[in-house]
Amino acid sequence: MNKNIYFSILFFVAVWFHAVPVVAQTAVSGRVTDAANEPIGGATISVQGSTMRTLSDDAGNFVLRDAAPGAVLLVSAVGYAPYEATVPSSGTLHITLSQQETLLDEIVVVGYGSMEKSKITSAITNVKAEEFNLGNINNPAQLLQGKVAGLSIVAPQGNPNGEFNIRLRGLSTLGANTQPLVIIDGVVGADLNSVDPNDIATMDVLKDGGAAAIYGTRGSSGVIIITTKTGSREHASITYNTYGAAEQMDRSLPIMSRSEYLANGGTDYGGDTDWMDAITRTAYSHVHNVSLSGGTPQFTYMGSLNYRNINGIVNRTGNEQLNGRLNLTQRAWDDRLTLNLNLSLNSRDAQLGFDDVFRSAIIMPPTAPVTSTDPEYAAYGGYFQNRAHELFNPVAIIDQNTRDQRSTRALYNLQGDLKIVDGLTASARVARTDEKIDGGSYISRYSLYGSGLDRTGLASQSAYQNQSDLFELTGNYIRRFDRLDFNLLGGYSYQQFSSQHAFTEAGNFLTDEFSYHNIAAARDFADGLAKGESFKESSKLIAFFARANLNYADTYFLSATLRREGSSRFGAGNQWGNFVGLSGGIDVSRLVSIPRVNQLKVRGSYGVTGALPEQSYLSQQIYGPGSTLTYFLFNDRFTPVYSPQSNPNPNLKWEKKEEINLGVDVGLFDSRLIATLDVYNRRTTDALIRLNVPVPPNLYPTTVLNAGELRNRGLEVSVVGDIIRRPDFSWQSRITYATNSARVISLSLGDIRYGTRDVGGLPAPLTGNVVRVQEGRPIGQMIGWIYEGVADDGSYIIRDLDNSGDINEQDFGIIGRGLPKGEFGFGNNFRYKHLDLNIFFRGVYGHDLVNLHRTMFEQVSRITTYNLIKTKHFDPAYTGPVAYNSHYVENGSFIKLDHLSLGYTIQLPARSLISSARIQLTGQNLFYITGYSGVDPEPRYSYDNNVLAPGVEPLNSWVTTRTFTLGANFTF
Repeated sequence: MNKNIYFSILFFVAVWFHAVPVVAQTAVSGRVTDAANEPIGGATISVQGSTMRTLSDDAGNFVLRDAAPGAVLLVSAVGYAPYEATVPSSGTLHITLSQQETLLDEIVVVGYGSMEKSKITSAITNVKAEEFNLGNINNPAQLLQGKVAGLSIVAPQGNPNGEFNIRLRGLSTLGANTQPLVIIDGVVGADLNSVDPNDIATMDVLKDGGAAAIYGTRGSSGVIIITTKTGSREHASITYNTYGAAEQMDRSLPIMSRSEYLANGGTDYGGDTDWMDAITRTAYSHVHNVSLSGGTPQFTYMGSLNYRNINGIVNRTGNEQLNGRLNLTQRAWDDRLTLNLNLSLNSRDAQLGFDDVFRSAIIMPPTAPVTSTDPEYAAYGGYFQNRAHELFNPVAIIDQNTRDQRSTRALYNLQGDLKIVDGLTASARVARTDEKIDGGSYISRYSLYGSGLDRTGLASQSAYQNQSDLFELTGNYIRRFDRLDFNLLGGYSYQQFSSQHAFTEAGNFLTDEFSYHNIAAARDFADGLAKGESFKESSKLIAFFARANLNYADTYFLSATLRREGSSRFGAGNQWGNFVGLSGGIDVSRLVSIPRVNQLKVRGSYGVTGALPEQSYLSQQIYGPGSTLTYFLFNDRFTPVYSPQSNPNPNLKWEKKEEINLGVDVGLFDSRLIATLDVYNRRTTDALIRLNVPVPPNLYPTTVLNAGELRNRGLEVSVVGDIIRRPDFSWQSRITYATNSARVISLSLGDIRYGTRDVGGLPAPLTGNVVRVQEGRPIGQMIGWIYEGVADDGSYIIRDLDNSGDINEQDFGIIGRGLPKGEFGFGNNFRYKHLDLNIFFRGVYGHDLVNLHRTMFEQVSRITTYNLIKTKHFDPAYTGPVAYNSHYVENGSFIKLDHLSLGYTIQLPARSLISSARIQLTGQNLFYITGYSGVDPEPRYSYDNNVLAPGVEPLNSWVTTRTFTLGANFTF
């Protein structure tokens, strides 16, 4: 692990012992009630500046023996505003708590600032720590899954090292980043993997263009702003969180057993193997988090260490991770100067495994043994395999081969805020992010899979390094003129990016013992067969931005944003662009009295955002050695041949997204019920896309051009209710619902058009495509023959659409849609005294999935070679060859119980070292309701990295898993 993290451990401990003062010991007792004199149980009573605390009992009574007269008591309870009281020299205390501020009073983080929720005129959703998803959470994206209307988050199934696919309001770009921009504590473009879920206090999602325009070129796919936890001026504490998780295979493809396989004509190889069982396990993981927080009126600190040991359900997969974070705040000059320092270090060692083991486990005959003493298999290390039919033994793939990755990430962030005069604050930020990812793989000399056998062992090493330096200056002026509140923000941003990559691959080893750690031992270097490549690139982004917010009498709201931004990634004449945002709203409830309605805000916004190409230098001619390095004789020396690797496009310019959003916010029953409705229309023009171009006159067959136009429309509904709020019982509920429709308007530039209108090519031996791209039509149209049954001769009956008497491509029809029509989330939190229950359902509907496993391995004609898929769609009457048609396109709609969590807060004695304790049991992915027969009914937003080909479940899909987690939380 990184030595800087160990240094941080020592620093945290030093800060802790320096900051915790010694408090005299005396006893104080009292009672906590609400305004109606009803007792409040479970209220936390602590002494400011110390670790001493206790909880009130069901009658509201408490005793705190370690408090001195004159000390300040801090009292808090769920649903009530915090309260401070002074310890008397004698007698008891009667503490009355008032109802907490309403949901409309919550603070929402916006770009370069924050606002009260009641004054927001854009589509922004705030999710606090107590609302996050629970359980085995290893990526911050899991915290938000199903919580934000319009935010689609697809987990990487059971893969512990897989990336989450995040889409906000559908697809807004073709050749840029489809994931939202991530901002962590003000650092723009941070990596979501660089923050531990335990360290996050709030997450704010900027959904519309009016809100995201402040981030210009990187706001088209939305913005997720993460604010991490900080220390408290009031008291010091140590918190320890831990949980253990057990993860098991949930959904997998049903395949034939040994007896079924033989009954249908399969070959008996003398074994009886459940291949899926052979490669999977119950995966046990454990997570530990310790944090130190506290401070004085002038200095606060929060330090945390997080250790994660995560195992995957596939043998030899998982990761071990250590995170360290330090947040410091120092105030000076009567709080006119504030300095904030954020340090984050992350180190992860991962065993990536091989996704192809699932495909092999499905098709491997159940009659085949794992190993055999037959000399035929000696060359494979004794594992049963079949080269002719590419029957790779999945156990051999796992046991013989290695694929590892080590990553380290560091984030350094220093911000200073100076209050120049009342209402005027100047801020400066300096930040750096460093990322290093090293990979290594080795394919054994005995491995039929991955060409290890043919290459006598094959090793590879890779190294990625990415760095970003950020410097920002902002000024914020706040002024009130009678009933008009005026807030003006102005700023400058400079960010420089650099990245480099190196890759080496070589084979022909004398032994497997070196793995990938001694790649120089490969004979390929002497034979000229080794492969190596590297690159380095850099770019700059400069911006000037301003925003004005007006609020008149808390009734009329107006916000205007302008960002002028320049990037070195574009052509010389197109490096600068303007991005604007305008939003406004009226709270009708302040003009017209409506019973039980305390907010009825009608709002609208318009915003323009952009997108950067994923590669630098595309406006220039790039040369390189190509995939195969060749040489020519020049001046009696062999010289490497360099050829064009791209075509120059000096006219490359900003991709631009315009968005109109109309919304209504309704607050009912003293804002205990908040409903939000948004409808939007997004139009992306000059979309960056790589198109085929003629050679000649071009030197390279593809060019990145501004040639695409997309349109997205949708509706979003969110309802949050504080339904019951009583001292001994509470119930909060959240419902989200969203729809989206994405359409291709244009994919052409003059005579240059998208290379083929049919994309998403099927794997061999199938031919053809599965998705059709048509201008003016929705994205993700699935095409193919329409299945109408099986004929008497065992062939498919296909609908003859053109009535020609022949079945050909003219009979292709639209047989499905790859993108969902809508999705919803429904969560409820219940608390009874010290017991709490959290239930969360999530669903997606209206999307179809191409079950590639069935297209390849459901026909009886294949059983002499492979095992067969046996779903409810299996028809043994079909004896024809492998074919693709609508029979293999299935409705992927589903409802699932995402998680169910039961927790208990333990009542502790007043003099206990532990001030609070909680245990929790959580189940995740407990059940699905779906008609889909494949592995995972979740939408697939791309196939083979093509965002225009959604809805295809690939052959190497991981199985889904069900997880049970037991956790505990202790505060000292």
